[in-house]
Amino acid sequence: MNNWIKFTLIFALSLPMTIRTSDSYKKYSVGTRIQKMRSGLLETQKALATTTLDPANMNTGTVAGRADFIRFLYFLVVGPTAEYVIPNGPEGGLVGIIKNLMSEEGLGGGLYQMGYTTCASIPTSGSETINENGETIVISFATPAKTVPAHYGAHAGNSFEKSVSISFNAVPMLKVEFTCEADGLNSGYARLHSAEDDRDIEMYWLRDASEQDAYLDFYMTADGASSDEKAAVQFRTLDDNVYDLFLFRNEDGASVSGGAFGLKGDASTGLVKVHYQFDNDGTLDNTTAIGSAASECIDLSTNALGAGCGNIVAPSNFTVGTAFTWTIDSLNDMTLNSL
Repeated sequence: MNNWIKFTLIFALSLPMTIRTSDSYKKYSVGTRIQKMRSGLLETQKALATTTLDPANMNTGTVAGRADFIRFLYFLVVGPTAEYVIPNGPEGGLVGIIKNLMSEEGLGGGLYQMGYTTCASIPTSGSETINENGETIVISFATPAKTVPAHYGAHAGNSFEKSVSISFNAVPMLKVEFTCEADGLNSGYARLHSAEDDRDIEMYWLRDASEQDAYLDFYMTADGASSDEKAAVQFRTLDDNVYDLFLFRNEDGASVSGGAFGLKGDASTGLVKVHYQFDNDGTLDNTTAIGSAASECIDLSTNALGAGCGNIVAPSNFTVGTAFTWTIDSLNDMTLNSL
């Protein structure tokens, strides 16, 4: 299988948790403004793109195919606009996972049903238990332990305001920490576990609409029946126009392979510089920094090679359960925080 196509298997995942609520319940829309950014960010990059961005139908041996693959990677993170369909990916992209978690169909609606009709009313201690159909759900409240990551600009180090954890039949399932939205600022942290497919996710996000900057970090491990999988994503924009996007994925099973992509895009020009590398020797020990990997400049307004792409800015190292330094080797050793 083509190295570019193998990389995308990370995104055939489902949301581990949904709390069913009435559509009339108020949402705590943490992350919504990150999603609003997407439509303008790639306005010039829609030219010549196909309606359905399916890697299985992309010829990444051509520049045009690789241009569509770049669009595919971007929309997998921020969610596709109405003009596009991304098959087999999370609805709304990774940003959509945040929105679903905090919306009326997720944690926001569940808290509203429990009587916490404003963010400020959510407590910082105690718990509530729901018993239904022989199953037990415990919602616990605490003082937040996480802070905004150090690479999130002027907001770095700020404390979150609320912490909510959910267990299902005594099994920890979800922990979310977040700020109460104010002046266009959304920020939060989520740690999820899906027992169904033994998948764990840890993520941070921040969107400051007034400053037009946005950040997203996503880290995942999955222990499958036939193979293990790890992935990491980091996204940032400081002006809703120029963005940096990094996506790494390792698979260790019958097939042992690693892949890494780094994008530097500019919506005002349609130019994207893509750095990429793969590790297919069965060891997952590649320590090459993504900025030193193979690269090319692609003009998404023409689906051809271009000139004048911006230089990639190195991703920010981050400590989840272990320190992650954005190499295929480091991803292989990465663990997440306990839930």
